[in-house]
Amino acid sequence: MNPRISRAALLGAMIVVVLGLEMKWAEAAGPPYPYGYCKDVTLGGSPFPATAECAVDTNSGTVGDMAYSDGVGAAGARAEEGTTGNFSYSGYYTITCDIKYVAKFSKSWLAFATLHANLFVDGVKYTDNLGADGVWPWEMPSMSQLWSAPRNRSYTITRTLYLGRGSHTFSCGLEDRVSTGGYTIDFYAAMVGVGDVTRINW
Repeated sequence: MNPRISRAALLGAMIVVVLGLEMKWAEAAGPPYPYGYCKDVTLGGSPFPATAECAVDTNSGTVGDMAYSDGVGAAGARAEEGTTGNFSYSGYYTITCDIKYVAKFSKSWLAFATLHANLFVDGVKYTDNLGADGVWPWEMPSMSQLWSAPRNRSYTITRTLYLGRGSHTFSCGLEDRVSTGGYTIDFYAAMVGVGDVTRINW
């Protein structure tokens, strides 16, 4: 073997090891997903209790969550679709998740209502902020009312991560959070979002 070629190959391999190699394989998962997960949490709520709910349909890839609080309280909910990927090589991989969604919110001044896209890789959470459409309190829909509504927004959450050889888990979905800090019913916040996780790519 030509010693110059051998030396160049060795140097190239060393650079790959030191800097890491970004790998973008054309592997993806879509509905139906192997598993789904949802969780809701409420804290306080006065004069009325804070409420939250979530739902997952692994067959369609649809996720939904709702949170509401008034007076003094907070609530949050998240829902994800999940899958597993197997990797033959260690390296940097770009993980993406495509979500088409519809979301509505209503809140008073100094109250907080936020919506997020979540990506979990081996249980580690990555999150981006999402937009939602504001409505009057009396126009606020329920999660079930939005379930079949047209999706007027879309978002792709992306992270490039170093993954070792072997099996890794990925999940993706929506999360909403609301919080209020006033002692009258005039302080309120509500957020509801429903989306379709159309693709998880790695």
